[in-house]
Amino acid sequence: MPEQSNDYRVVVFGAGGVGKSSLVLRFVKGTFRDTYIPTIEDTYRQVISCDKSVCTLQITDTTGSHQFPAMQRLSISKGHAFILVFSVTSKQSLEELGPIYQLIVQIKGSVEDIPVMLVGNKCDETQREVDTREAQALAQQWKCAFMETSAKMNYNVKELFQELLTLETRRSMSLNIDGKRSRSPVHSRLWQADLWLQDKLDPGKPSPGQPPGAPHATTSPFPGQPGWGEPDPTQGPTRPRSQCWPGWGHLKAPGDVLSDSRGLLSIPCRGA
Repeated sequence: MPEQSNDYRVVVFGAGGVGKSSLVLRFVKGTFRDTYIPTIEDTYRQVISCDKSVCTLQITDTTGSHQFPAMQRLSISKGHAFILVFSVTSKQSLEELGPIYQLIVQIKGSVEDIPVMLVGNKCDETQREVDTREAQALAQQWKCAFMETSAKMNYNVKELFQELLTLETRRSMSLNIDGKRSRSPVHSRLWQADLWLQDKLDPGKPSPGQPPGAPHATTSPFPGQPGWGEPDPTQGPTRPRSQCWPGWGHLKAPGDVLSDSRGLLSIPCRGA
């Protein structure tokens, strides 16, 4: 295992051109570049909260080339957490992550206590080669988390890194410097959806934090989505909204996956 230090080392792997550098630069600097510049290895640092103190989040953006296996092994041996990036427009880029994941398992011995996130980038693109369900199935097989992002549109970028820190069980980590481990935006949306569903199933019962007699929300917690009882544009003008929203599966039993088939989010369903 890597020695404990004031640095928390996150290593980003993926084939060339999938958007590894774009994700890191969008997160660290808030910028995006359209041109592709191959990376050998770059390291970026950002101060974060760690165990009621501060530490440095060190993000290593690795090469997409297979010409530097020694560098790959060294990055894995020193890493505390890993982001495996593929492009939803390239199935080959997903397949190329297999050997990297196996190398992580081989070097670390086990990934049970190591945060690993499978990330499908470029979810804003319409020409997909990788279906969301296919990537979800692979993430379940690897026992890691899964999220789709768009560095170009700045979608789920900060959420990605916050969620990765949330998966860390050996330390209390947060992007918030004040030391408070806040609910990540991903879990915040799930919490909002849970309250929304509760309001639908039991309209007479106030939601947590809501005073009795207060009006209940009828709009979706997700921007741009219709609320309960409003027409579902994906099902025609006469079908009312039920326990689903466009592109999302129905809420089922606890442990089921509530997933956005358009590739925006994948989070566990807490049940109806």
